Amino acid sequence: MTKRWVIRPIREEAGPAEREFLTALRAIALLAGESLTAVAAKLYVHPSTVTRHLRERSGNWGVFPERLFKAAEEACEGGNVGITLAELRKLFDAAVLAEPRFKNELRQAYEASIGAVADKDGSPAHLPVPRTAGDRQVNASGVPSAQQFADRAAELLAQGLPDAALAAMREATEALTAAESAAALILLRAEDQTELAETFLHIFGRQQPDKEVMRMALGLIVEYDSPHDAGAVLKAALDRAVEVN
Repeated sequence: MTKRWVIRPIREEAGPAEREFLTALRAIALLAGESLTAVAAKLYVHPSTVTRHLRERSGNWGVFPERLFKAAEEACEGGNVGITLAELRKLFDAAVLAEPRFKNELRQAYEASIGAVADKDGSPAHLPVPRTAGDRQVNASGVPSAQQFADRAAELLAQGLPDAALAAMREATEALTAAESAAALILLRAEDQTELAETFLHIFGRQQPDKEVMRMALGLIVEYDSPHDAGAVLKAALDRAVEVN
């Protein structure tokens, strides 16, 4: 007897990023085959494996999500499955980055990185935080610089001077620390300056050394819970490295 689609609920412990990924994955699974058994056969796995992957993010990208996507594409004869492979990969990466275990490891790495650049007098380096960060200290070191940059870039763009805004962003990537740059990005997001934020991410990832890019990415995840932005700056750096090689 063919086992029709009866998808168990997403696990209760799943966070927003994991739920968003699994919701997309479930929609793709329904397109990949008319039943759980049919999809499992296409992927050469047991039906219980399909059920598990649709209930919680598990395994590596190529183990299940990518294979399921390709099976859905074949079932749709190359047609639109409602999401691109790149978009699904972004959701997968965000779910991985948001996992508590992964974030704890990142926090340890981030704190070690910050400790390595402590003030010369031995006092710890302070992290900048945006004004919209709730109970975090508003006047922390670095916020004025980040705020000034965000305000200046937005002002230039509003005045119809995109080239000047671009020049300001290039200058900021050299003048601001990685932590300040993370704060500046969050400020741009908070002010709905999406185009400036995306451009700033791209410039920072393309122009800064890998160590600084990693510090910014860690800060975006650990301090601001922004895995999408962290992934974007890392991708910009990776694209630059591929072009060089």
